Amino acid sequence: MQATMFVYLPSFLYLSFFSHLVLSQLPPNQINAMTKVYDLLQNDTGSSFVWNGTDKTSTPCSWKGVSCNSDNSSLTKVTFSLFSISSSEFLPFICQIDTLESLDVSQNFLSSIPNEFITVCGGISGLKLLNFSGNKLEGFLPTFTGFGKLESLDFSFNDLKGKVDLQLDGLNSLKSLNLSSNMFNGSVPTSLGKFNLLEELHLSANSFEDCRGSISAGIR
Repeated sequence: MQATMFVYLPSFLYLSFFSHLVLSQLPPNQINAMTKVYDLLQNDTGSSFVWNGTDKTSTPCSWKGVSCNSDNSSLTKVTFSLFSISSSEFLPFICQIDTLESLDVSQNFLSSIPNEFITVCGGISGLKLLNFSGNKLEGFLPTFTGFGKLESLDFSFNDLKGKVDLQLDGLNSLKSLNLSSNMFNGSVPTSLGKFNLLEELHLSANSFEDCRGSISAGIR
């Protein structure tokens, strides 16, 4: 009996280890999404492509700026800060990663955000952070439909303009909002005072009217 166990034990351990590896791989849809992002960023950034030398067939969990959970079974964080990105074409593909918790595309050259990004990413239940600061975004602040778990939103140091009205309604989990250094004008929405979890609010270097008294109740 002991000899039989000695023969089969290594095979059992091998199969268990192999099964763990299979279960720890990213889902095919996340791999496909990141492969598409790889191609789009390569075409966009050319010689500045940060993944030069990175095998596109390797797990995205090993790529610069990409983080996964402890067993590499889901992608959780994308940090593309200072990636020299100018085209926003990749953004909707990022939204196909339904386990995403954090997206940082700060300090690039993005001038717009596709509508598809807002509508699809708004459905990601665990998304907590969006950072678009330090780009060249123009036009008006997007309307954030969904994003019920978003805790941090940063659009500082862009070229956004117009009034901030109903675009932020529904972001009831928001703890930090940074809209500083844009070209916003008009009144600061009094609805910000209803954000019970809001701890940080940055609105400087805009043309907002002074409404500090009406919003202070919502900030700790």
